[in-house]
Amino acid sequence: MKYKYIKIFQRLVLILLIITGLLNLGYSEAINKEMLVLEENISLVSNCEKGKVIRKLNKYEKLKVMDDRIIKGYIAVETVQGEKGWVKEKYTSYIPKDWKLYVFGKGVEYAKMCAIYVPNEEEFTYRESKSKTYDNSKLYNRQYFILVDIYQHSVYDEINNIKEKCYSCMKQDIKEIKHIYKQKCKKEINMEEEPKKYYVEYNNQKIVFIDELFTVAEERGRYYVIFLLDDNKSIVYSFTIFTYEICYDEEYFLKAKKIALSAHFLTK
Repeated sequence: MKYKYIKIFQRLVLILLIITGLLNLGYSEAINKEMLVLEENISLVSNCEKGKVIRKLNKYEKLKVMDDRIIKGYIAVETVQGEKGWVKEKYTSYIPKDWKLYVFGKGVEYAKMCAIYVPNEEEFTYRESKSKTYDNSKLYNRQYFILVDIYQHSVYDEINNIKEKCYSCMKQDIKEIKHIYKQKCKKEINMEEEPKKYYVEYNNQKIVFIDELFTVAEERGRYYVIFLLDDNKSIVYSFTIFTYEICYDEEYFLKAKKIALSAHFLTK
């Protein structure tokens, strides 16, 4: 009898492992089917063992994931032109499988639910304020401050007037960030550049990606904004990721960009 229960337990464990594997596979296929190059002049190489450089990739160039295993920091990809090779994973929008998913827009009428992935290394604090037509969420820890806004907008100009739209959407967010820095650091925050705007389609998503630097007492930080574009042009989906601590660490900024580019709509 004891042996019988052990066998039943082993089968249940096996079923759970299979289900977990399928969930991981679904995650990988959905989020990492395509990815973007995060910086300019990133090398596409013939293999991950000191391979020769095939060519330099452009910033936000789209890549197809051939195999999602990371080998010596590299991942196998194929370009839109059909070139096959390897690229350093940290310079792509590839989302690690251990990152945590946060969902937004639950219960907001007329809006789609959307989600974002964040690193699982450190716990995030989550706060939200929402109604049937609006969702304002804050997700933050000692490194990142993420603001998510979903709301109805009477005028939605696709790209042509994105500068004005960008400023109107982020005005309140930037005001809040400035207040936080002033309180915590006793320093003013200054936006120093015109936003760099990129219109990208990947993983069946249409996005506007904004990449901008700011300064606090001569130290440089960065923030990223993603606008998910929907057929319903009266709804705005905005994700703003601030580097909460000012630093020069490249991998820190790259990780913040991965967070931004993980924004996506949830399918039913």
